[in-house]
Amino acid sequence: MTALVAVMNKQAVALAADSAGTVQMPGSKHAKIYPMNKLFALSKQRPVGAMICGNSQFLGLPWESVIKRFRASSPSRAHGYLAGWRDEFIAFLSGLIRDLPIPQKERDQSIIERYARLVVRVSKVCGPPKEGEPEEAYAPRFEAIWDQILAEQETAPELFPVSDDEIVGFLLRHGEGLKSIDQAIFTEQKLPVLELEPKRAKAIRLIATRPFGSASQVVIAGFGDEEWFPGIVQLHIDGAFGDHLRCWCGDQSGIGWENPAQIVPFAQGDVIASFMEGAHPQIRNGIMSFLNRSLKANLPGFIGDLLKDDIEDEARRKAICEQVCQIGDTVLQELSNHWDKAALEQHSTPVMYSVAHLGKDELALLAESLIMTTSLKRRMDIEATESVGGPIDVAVISRTEGFIWIKRKHYFEVDLNPNFRDRQASM
Repeated sequence: MTALVAVMNKQAVALAADSAGTVQMPGSKHAKIYPMNKLFALSKQRPVGAMICGNSQFLGLPWESVIKRFRASSPSRAHGYLAGWRDEFIAFLSGLIRDLPIPQKERDQSIIERYARLVVRVSKVCGPPKEGEPEEAYAPRFEAIWDQILAEQETAPELFPVSDDEIVGFLLRHGEGLKSIDQAIFTEQKLPVLELEPKRAKAIRLIATRPFGSASQVVIAGFGDEEWFPGIVQLHIDGAFGDHLRCWCGDQSGIGWENPAQIVPFAQGDVIASFMEGAHPQIRNGIMSFLNRSLKANLPGFIGDLLKDDIEDEARRKAICEQVCQIGDTVLQELSNHWDKAALEQHSTPVMYSVAHLGKDELALLAESLIMTTSLKRRMDIEATESVGGPIDVAVISRTEGFIWIKRKHYFEVDLNPNFRDRQASM
């Protein structure tokens, strides 16, 4: 897990990232936290940088190595707009898939993991057999939920077409392994072991060609040569299928005349949301959930019971309870609107007005403080994994100075390695 943030105004964008990387062996419930780099300059000559979260590798290659190889592959590259950097980075990753002798296991791994998640999801939604339910009745119920989830997946845009031969080849390579995954999940969930082979081909096709979870998120931030204000573009990258890059674009945001400031969190953004809105999102969700149950379920039932002695007509009692439910809906909507308005007027708007007028040093300080506060919250939460922490890297990107490191960790003493400085200066 991780926490990243971009703080922008018309002058610059400040980026900050923690250093905690979670490492977990397959099948293990225990995880270790190790330091890693998540913030990089994407160019030595242009005002553009990148941050990563999620999986620390791309097809077995560390993201740090991939990004630095991209940076070195064409030092003089330039783009008029930030989206051009995104498109060239996608093309670079596609080239790696074609040109590098990446083992077939690495190419197929993300699809296998997504298949396992699909089986787990269906198993949890379906649950164990109901009391007295025979296995011949359980299997159709499981398959109906399987088909429903795949139907929802089918509505997502197709990333690329694949041939039947590619699907058949994948199933020939991993048919036995997928069957073992099914059996292990059914055993762990204490469910009847079902035969899913007839349904695998369609599942693998949809998993391969549609967005199905995201292993890695790449955030590209800065300026295109034709852009006056900074922006952000996001990529979701989930390995490959054959020679196809599994990649899709995420949200794109930026500063404009009507939008002079932004704070954009990535990964664990709940603490930053608390700072912006005045309350933790879980508090709001908990209150709204409680009121929803009270006003739309408990209260109508309570009123219906009270009216039994005074109103014998069941249809009339039911109509009154429905009116109470409608009033509950109205109250919930008004409360939600009032909450949003108060959060905007009393918290978000004053903060964003200040951000719009911050200097570059203050942008960096705010970005670092937001990550530091998230790290502190995780450290003090006795029930949570300390999944945000370690040294915080901070950089500021502006049109005038380009990519500038404010704080940067090294695994070595820079002063003891003058050759490192010389090599960096010559690049």
